[in-house]
Amino acid sequence: MCFNTKFICILAALLCGIFSQGQESSIFTTEVYYGQINGIYSTFKMEPGYLHQDNTEGRYYGLIQGNDGSTYVLMADKTGSKELKGTAWDKFTAEEYAFVITLNHEGLDFSFSAPQSSQSVTIKYYADANKLVAGAVPAQAQGNAPSAATAGNRDNRLVGVWRRTESYSSSSFGGDGFSMVNEWIMAINADGTVELSSQNAGGTGSVS
Repeated sequence: MCFNTKFICILAALLCGIFSQGQESSIFTTEVYYGQINGIYSTFKMEPGYLHQDNTEGRYYGLIQGNDGSTYVLMADKTGSKELKGTAWDKFTAEEYAFVITLNHEGLDFSFSAPQSSQSVTIKYYADANKLVAGAVPAQAQGNAPSAATAGNRDNRLVGVWRRTESYSSSSFGGDGFSMVNEWIMAINADGTVELSSQNAGGTGSVS
């Protein structure tokens, strides 16, 4: 009986070590940060890579989402105790931006360089949404900046840009062939607002 108990304890310790391997604690103490990018109110979120099936040591993935529907997908590696370097991908223009994230006592500094440019821009993101005082948030976004208490009650897993795409094709339309694509886009913003849009394209070999 004593042997079985000791065996179970050893097995549990081994399993704990296996499952915790590669799951380092995140250097981000706040789930969502608040700021503005290109004059648009936006939220910033960064998570350790193991939450995205990537166990690379020091790897992080994240999103910057503006209340205008803009979305930047981030991937970075930890280069210091409070610093990450990586690349941001603009979901709508497909452009990539090199960036550096530096954490501070209020939140973080997000510094990036545009493609073909050596000039760097630094954007401040705050752990407390109330740091975005009147005048710091564009007029169109004022009133949309959530308080820290309100933001904490929302399910941030729903925040993002959601797409549904349908495609059709036929080779028998007048002997010329026909194809069409419909795309519906729903942007769920961190402030609780929702934006809907759609795009359509189609035609034959001679008409579009």
